Amino acid sequence: MEVGSRISGFVMKRIREMKDCEGKLYEMEHEKTGAKLCWLKREDENKTFCITFRTPPENDTGVFHVLEHTVLNGSKKYPVKEPFNELQKSSMNTYLNAVTFSDKTMYPVSSRNARDFMNLVSVYLDAVCDPLIYSNPNSFYQEGWHYELSEEDGELTCSGVVLNEMKGAFTSVDETIIDEMNRMLFPDTCYRFVSGGDPACITDLTYEQFLDTHRRYYHPSNSRIFLDGNLDLEPVLALIDSYFDRYEKKDMHTEIKDQVPVKGYEKRYPYAIMPDENPENLYQISFAKIVSDWSDTVTNLLWDIICGEAVCSNESILVKPFLEAGISQDVELELINGIRQPWLILTMRNTNEKHLERIREMLREIAGNLELDHASLHAGINQMEFHYHEKYEPVGRINASKAVETWIYDGDPAASLQLSEVFDILREKVDQGCCEEMLKEFLLDEEHLCTLVSQPSVTLLEEQAEKERARLAALKETLDIEAIREMNEKLLTWQMTPDSKEALASLPRLTLADVPAKVAEDKAKETRMEGVPVYVYPAPHSDIAYLNFYFSLAGIRAADLPVAAMALGLLGELRTKSKTLNELLAALRSEAGLFSFDVASYSPEGRSDACLPVYTIALSMLKEKTGKVLELVREILQETIYEKETILPLVVQNNEAFRQTLINSGQQIAGRRVSAQYSAEGVFREMCFGYEAGMYSRRLENDYDGMIDDFIDVAQMVREEIFCRSRLAASVTAGSEAELAAFLKQLPFGNGSFGAVRYPLFEKKNEAITIPASGIGFAVLAGNLHEAGLPYDPRFMVLSHILSYGYLWNEVRTKNNAYGTGFGIGINGNISAYSYRDPSPLQSLKVFADLKDYIASLPDEDFDSYIIGALAAGDPLLSTPSKIRLEDARHFRGMTKEMRQKNRDAILNMKAADLRAYAEAIDGLMKKATGCVVASSDLLAGAEGFEFLKGN
Repeated sequence: MEVGSRISGFVMKRIREMKDCEGKLYEMEHEKTGAKLCWLKREDENKTFCITFRTPPENDTGVFHVLEHTVLNGSKKYPVKEPFNELQKSSMNTYLNAVTFSDKTMYPVSSRNARDFMNLVSVYLDAVCDPLIYSNPNSFYQEGWHYELSEEDGELTCSGVVLNEMKGAFTSVDETIIDEMNRMLFPDTCYRFVSGGDPACITDLTYEQFLDTHRRYYHPSNSRIFLDGNLDLEPVLALIDSYFDRYEKKDMHTEIKDQVPVKGYEKRYPYAIMPDENPENLYQISFAKIVSDWSDTVTNLLWDIICGEAVCSNESILVKPFLEAGISQDVELELINGIRQPWLILTMRNTNEKHLERIREMLREIAGNLELDHASLHAGINQMEFHYHEKYEPVGRINASKAVETWIYDGDPAASLQLSEVFDILREKVDQGCCEEMLKEFLLDEEHLCTLVSQPSVTLLEEQAEKERARLAALKETLDIEAIREMNEKLLTWQMTPDSKEALASLPRLTLADVPAKVAEDKAKETRMEGVPVYVYPAPHSDIAYLNFYFSLAGIRAADLPVAAMALGLLGELRTKSKTLNELLAALRSEAGLFSFDVASYSPEGRSDACLPVYTIALSMLKEKTGKVLELVREILQETIYEKETILPLVVQNNEAFRQTLINSGQQIAGRRVSAQYSAEGVFREMCFGYEAGMYSRRLENDYDGMIDDFIDVAQMVREEIFCRSRLAASVTAGSEAELAAFLKQLPFGNGSFGAVRYPLFEKKNEAITIPASGIGFAVLAGNLHEAGLPYDPRFMVLSHILSYGYLWNEVRTKNNAYGTGFGIGINGNISAYSYRDPSPLQSLKVFADLKDYIASLPDEDFDSYIIGALAAGDPLLSTPSKIRLEDARHFRGMTKEMRQKNRDAILNMKAADLRAYAEAIDGLMKKATGCVVASSDLLAGAEGFEFLKGN
């Protein structure tokens, strides 16, 4: 291939070597339509396709979000109701998604299998070019919104997947802050609109407007196509051309203009909190302005570095003064990027609006004496450069996103893919004092700084609900009720009618012959160093080392786990004997790429009564820096100073993070809560970072003076007990063994052990947690196989896959319009189903408990597709450190290569009848399972037999 050559309707425009990507970039243009295409040819078996349309919103109806959902609900060539879901069931994809951004919509897919890759490209091209939305409005009603009227004299309501998704999003104060700031900063451009859709406006979207938007924007002339990996180019181009050839080149007029900077002003906007919460110090005060341009890579990266330095800890220059003054609980500084004009936002978390003028005065004072630590800024650049060169999966999708960042504005698609030379420029800018100048100019530019005061309201949800009820009641009098009933009946009929065999046969399928029959080899070699079991892995990169430490938490009682987990979680957040916190963080950023602390647990194969609880440290660094990083680890483990004054702000911030998790990802909290009734691993997770952990942290905040001394005593005792060689297992990549051995010698041997622990299970009961949400919730129902005398069967992986993308998808997502749902059976026997952003979580619990008929009627035909999809889901695309931690986990669970191969053989040779045989037993388990619901009070009004827990 050379510049000017023509291939399947495309002409080659430019070819460049891409050293940073270890590949070559081919840039092409479709001759007939002007569609732009790039192929980043790399030696990567994972092949990626991504088509992106420029989609600047014109209102708050979220039409592009609805389109993103609906075009994947059947197309001309593949007339099944939900090709996206069918591909999830049966494809070997390594990535399959669609995403709506502020000004663009992306459709990325990838697969390691060449045939599967072409299948995915075909389905996605047909979806965006020939969706069935023009002949079938049901997908619009299902995914977007529709009226519902269940009874003759019942209330009129609205539902829809996107509507419920955005109701959930709008319960987050962060969402409202960003949306309102966009309205303030961009009054004349598309960014003033909520691209995902404002729930108050989504129901303004008509079916006709929806179709017209697709006609105008989903055109090849408005597209950017990115290909990545080692693929056969000509068939891909021929396939694309077969769709694009019928179009003519079109002037799209989708360009996004620049916003003239606005004069700063103040705005107040309410957000919801619980009725029993005190709103006094729950105000959020934000300052923001446009600070850059999409093409100014250096400035945008400098802002990322500045943000990392200015608010990286409670000791940072923009955080410490406000904490010490008692004005706010936290301070955040963030660059909102990925749009035409990036903007910066500074937010005072959990404050009071009476402090507004004092906050402004303090910002002026900080700006007047502004000095940033240049060594720390350089450390931030070092870490950024490390992460840039250390590739994370899925590389192809990440490359596509980077290219589109500039390409969508008619810039160079390679701009964000070739940054090696930029890092030295950043270092020069730091030395020249540019960071201080930039931050000072932002803080002092009160002429252009917009100020948003987010006001907590205990009545907002009820006011909004009443307003919506009144609106719909009045609207009901004007609507054709019979027409609504008829639409509902047609929608339900469409949802309940299975796809025909002919329609399903249209989808391209793989066979079991396309699936690798053998499991991957175990790469680790087990050895011992200083009495510690160590797994040594081949080094995938000549200059990067990976290290993982696993310290056993055996011996800590379940009741003490919240204290221990919090104490261990503070490591790396507090100063040491020889370093301030800022000095410690600067050293970590300078020397290490990845540096993370966490608690985790592993259930031995087939056991629910015990688990292996550990404190983990994951590290990546240049090999030459291994010794320095390990010295920092030793210092943190042995010399961290627990101080009353510095711990309190961290506790307060932790409590706010827990509150936001409840509101935005309630299924996580519900899942941990209910799983503690069935397995030791569930107890550990609940006590360390579930509801119990959250409530302990809240008690500590509320009675800080009375509890903190005991906490510090326990924290020091835990540290002294845990960090010894007798409790340790480790993994390392070859070439760093000497440094690891030297580190181990510095640890005492200790008196602990590395083994499984039993924890007393929680009492079995149904529970509910109330949150400030508008008509959505989260539900989890769980049990355990062992209660029915059932051992774990590896074929349950396929059952979980079928129930997630079959039964639950149809009943919970499609019919009830929840945004997400799923089913899982773990090797410890825990069995659970969940829903996410669900308008009827109590109804979902009933759906979860009614599995028998579906499992008992699993068809024999096309069963191989489920096997393929399940195996693909169980073999995700992983980065090097993730692969190592996965193999470590297998060691801890006692999962040998022979066992994995036996399990794979069982799955490859299974039949539908093997799962049908479990219908009675699993149905019985789910019928007596217990549930946890996290939801708004209106959705919990009909809950019977539930114990209610506080949500704040």
